[in-house]
Amino acid sequence: MSDTPTLAPELQTIADFYQLEPEGHAGLASIYEAIEAPLREDFERLPASAQNIMGSFEQLHASVTYNLLGATAEALRMTQDADITEEQKASHLESVLGHGIKLMLKNLKAARRNPVLKRQLNAPFANS
Repeated sequence: MSDTPTLAPELQTIADFYQLEPEGHAGLASIYEAIEAPLREDFERLPASAQNIMGSFEQLHASVTYNLLGATAEALRMTQDADITEEQKASHLESVLGHGIKLMLKNLKAARRNPVLKRQLNAPFANS
């Protein structure tokens, strides 16, 4: 039996597309769970033209998750040995996740007028 978590289908598609090592799947799954509610809330406030850039919310969710992987790992590394409280560490991580979500949604809006960006956002799902 493997310690590698089972990923949601869209998240597995992203992991395969970017050739993410199985060791990274647990972190990916954690971020995926952590951002679902705030991402969905922000996504639902977008105009329909932005919501329709990707095939589904699930595809966007997986893409945002992957894009947050590096920033989240860096935030955890930086706060690990910092002389701050657990509450401050959690607040910093929440801030990193929130900022990443905002940037990805900004890209989603921009993709309405930029076909190249739209293709880039959808590339992992083009063959699925």
